[in-house]
Amino acid sequence: MATQGHPGMTLFLAIYGTGILIGEAILKPLLIAKSGKLPFLVLFLGVIGGMAAWGFTGMFKGAIIVAVFYTVFNSWLLRKDAAHASHAAE
Repeated sequence: MATQGHPGMTLFLAIYGTGILIGEAILKPLLIAKSGKLPFLVLFLGVIGGMAAWGFTGMFKGAIIVAVFYTVFNSWLLRKDAAHASHAAE
């Protein structure tokens, strides 16, 4: 639109697109967090970090990578606590 001489429509599309991107960056982690056991902040940081690193596809890559590491870390902590509890019982 800008190259065709429509400054009003150009401004509208820029504001609209920015609003959509911000809304998506906030709503996506909220909706993913409700569907699983991951905290909102963990997914939000994954989405934002992924977007910063890889652009649009990074939203998905970042969320997946952070979710996997969060799950692995929590399972490691649970095993460590279980092992510690079994040694304390002996």
